[in-house]
Amino acid sequence: MTIGYVEKEFLPQESDMQKINTFTRHEFSAESLYVFSAALCNNDVDRDYEKFSVEALMQLKEKFLGKTGICDHSMKAADQKARIFDTWVEKVDGKKTADGEDFYQLKAKAYMVRNRENEEFITEIEAGIDRK
Repeated sequence: MTIGYVEKEFLPQESDMQKINTFTRHEFSAESLYVFSAALCNNDVDRDYEKFSVEALMQLKEKFLGKTGICDHSMKAADQKARIFDTWVEKVDGKKTADGEDFYQLKAKAYMVRNRENEEFITEIEAGIDRK
């Protein structure tokens, strides 16, 4: 899967670190990770005039947990950059879909390791250049 749009980096809380460390082989510190939120998909009409129902978003919420984020739709293990550790469906107050329904989106929290290999990628995300 491709992570939707990275929204914001944040300092993970203890509850976030507990969730993250269920996916790791050893415990990481908050400072050693780049942790961010992302909008994955929503119930708006897309360019093919298709859309997810809110029920489908709720089902996808469970399926995205633990999945890795990849670059450029590449299926190579080397192109895995992040892992999703939390998901939720959120109604956006005051926003409607193209067909007039309330707007809902599937959101996620994800993490990646702060290391030399990811440094440039993280910088591009923070600069708004790469929104993956």
